[in-house]
Amino acid sequence: MQTNNTSSPLHGGIRGGRYLISGGGTGGHIFPAISIANALKELDPNADILFVGALGRMEMERVPQAGYRIVGLPVRGFNRAQPWKNFSVLVDLA
Repeated sequence: MQTNNTSSPLHGGIRGGRYLISGGGTGGHIFPAISIANALKELDPNADILFVGALGRMEMERVPQAGYRIVGLPVRGFNRAQPWKNFSVLVDLA
């Protein structure tokens, strides 16, 4: 069964979607995420795009330079050598 979704920005329908993009720590994550945001803006010029990243990391500088808002969270990578220390990430977010 084929459907015709005319409310999609890809079909010229309703625009102004809200998008949350997360990813960072390295340029290998940040720059593709910015490229995705740019593509969303091309498809939907009224898109409301918000990035979420790690405080003190590269994305906190690069994302605003690209013209997007970002919220920084006190997060960090997983400790694979001592996995029990990963619970402190949850405490930091609380």
